Amino acid sequence: MSKKTMAVALAAVSLLALYFILKYQATNSANVKIHAALETLAPAADVKYKDVSVGLLGGDVTLSEVTVRPKNMPDSIDIDEVIIHSVDEKSRIPSHLSIYFGGINVDMSAVASQQKLLKELGYKDDLKYNLAIDYKYDMEKSDLDVKEFSMSLKDAGKISLKMHFGNIAIDDKSMEKFLFTYPQILVYNMDITYEDDSFAERYMEYGAKKENKSVSELKSSMIREIDKGMEMQKDELTKSSMLAIKDFINNPRQFSISIAPQKAVRIEQIMRSIMNPAELARLLNLQITS
Repeated sequence: MSKKTMAVALAAVSLLALYFILKYQATNSANVKIHAALETLAPAADVKYKDVSVGLLGGDVTLSEVTVRPKNMPDSIDIDEVIIHSVDEKSRIPSHLSIYFGGINVDMSAVASQQKLLKELGYKDDLKYNLAIDYKYDMEKSDLDVKEFSMSLKDAGKISLKMHFGNIAIDDKSMEKFLFTYPQILVYNMDITYEDDSFAERYMEYGAKKENKSVSELKSSMIREIDKGMEMQKDELTKSSMLAIKDFINNPRQFSISIAPQKAVRIEQIMRSIMNPAELARLLNLQITS
């Protein structure tokens, strides 16, 4: 082996050793912070986890096999993993948070009223869903930017929410300020998106079976009803929304509802228009796409 090759090998081993040393130190530091955080949660819930690891480069903290038992509740919640990407550690209500809960276990008996339907749709095992939260709150500007709030279920679908609100008062000491000021909250934009992962097709198969029809026959009957409604509808925005629903029935992949007013709209303006859907849709610049 040449001296150059040996030097490269020694450098690689040294860097690898350094990586594990730093990761060990980071993991120990994370454990201290996590235990401190769990102490603040103690009055509300008991939280346990099997293992913790820290990504050295990204700094993500991953908790494995997490169990949450809320106070005054008999059942616990099991979560495969919790990944904390970033969090404001100084504030009682974090000014920024990016966190992912992977594999939140739902016992089928916990949804007993829907258990029969879920089994007929093909969901026979205990369900697991994922939850992602990513937001930033600027207390000085009273500005809340939710980049992601999403829930997904394997072999079902994913629903995601994005929104940007202004003039929103979040005070960790009192909710009275929020209750008195919420009509003045400004809505800049909002997007709700559903991405299908077989749930729509399963439900259509279920509906077709109930009506003794094929899926194509059921879709055709649903589309005919929408076409009749569109013929009687004069409002172009409503027509475009009905067309998006029609497209989703034909090809259920994605369905989105977006709000993007030309200028920020106060909650009180929305409340005044709530009884007039057409006016409300124009005020919010509501768009429905598929």
